Amino acid sequence: MKSVPKDEHEPTIASILQDAASQVLRGGKSEGAGISHIASILTPQNINVIRQYSPDLGRLTEAYGLLAKAASNL
Repeated sequence: MKSVPKDEHEPTIASILQDAASQVLRGGKSEGAGISHIASILTPQNINVIRQYSPDLGRLTEAYGLLAKAASNL
């Protein structure tokens, strides 16, 4: 991310997250496994890195990660 221009941080992070989420679909994972996969990606460490580059996107990913973790524990 250090080599990415500052105005491209959010689109770059969003693209990375979109690619990770779409791999769940391409990999043929069931809905439950897909939610668990997203929860495993949105770890506190990853969210902190996202927050460094985009505080707003960090807050969104934190909320989504909490929801994914709660849903995968059902």
